[in-house]
Amino acid sequence: MDDSTLKALAELRESLTSEIIKLQEKINELQSYVDALDIVLKKNSFTTAADLVGMSEPDLKTSTIRTIDIKTPAFGSLAKVQVYPDKLIILPEKGVRLNTNLGPFTKFLVKKIFENKKVSTDHKKQFNYTIDKDADGILEKIIISNYGSNEDLNKLIGAIRWTFEKIKE
Repeated sequence: MDDSTLKALAELRESLTSEIIKLQEKINELQSYVDALDIVLKKNSFTTAADLVGMSEPDLKTSTIRTIDIKTPAFGSLAKVQVYPDKLIILPEKGVRLNTNLGPFTKFLVKKIFENKKVSTDHKKQFNYTIDKDADGILEKIIISNYGSNEDLNKLIGAIRWTFEKIKE
């Protein structure tokens, strides 16, 4: 390929990457609206036992299976992971500030773990993630969809634990 073709391909790649970032930011914004609506709905709704008996299977898919505490010997509890059948929600503990701009987060967790997992899974149930952070880059939550098997879950928890511990060091 000649230089002008390579330059055009590089510009196209840069444009596509920029568009992906804009779309991910829009997804994060929309997710925060959905989360806010969920909070309002949760405060203003009440489900009776009779209604629970009539719950359909899709409703059961939104139920939390369990909560995992991400702890380290040096720093104690750093975050909670809410495990659902097809997604994870990772929430830092109150008072725990995890900077998403640091190398362990960007280079290891996002690029090596999340992006590699995105590429290696089948497209019917594609691994996906959303990272919510404040204006200073402090983590608010991570949502992971289609995380895979229990073995995949354990590997993700281990990678997240290692990353959070390194950020705190």
